[in-house]
This record gives sequence, structure tokens and C-alpha cells, in this order.
Amino acid sequence: MLTAKEIERLAVEKYLQASNQSYKIEDFESPDFILKGEGKKIGCEVTEIFQ
Repeated sequence: MLTAKEIERLAVEKYLQASNQSYKIEDFESPDFILKGEGKKIGCEVTEIFQ
């Protein structure tokens, strides 16, 4: 069974893949993840997931 954090990371990975974006995902606490790539560093907070 996946943890909430693992489900959130999977959702971010799938979104990046579907949108043809290539970022390295680093786990963080607040925001949930830091996305690094293309000379950018972006904070990503997953607020709600619908299953």
C-alpha cells in the first residue's frame, strides 16, 4: 500500500510525463516537492487528489 506522500509523488511524476516536462523531483516538506530542471527551481504543493 502506498503512503499519501508516495501517491502525491506519483501524481506529480505522471503530470510531468504527460505534459512533456523534465524535472528532477526532490521530496520536501513545505512545499511537498521541489522540481529542478531547465535552470529552474519550482515548489510544488499537492493540495487534493481525486481517485
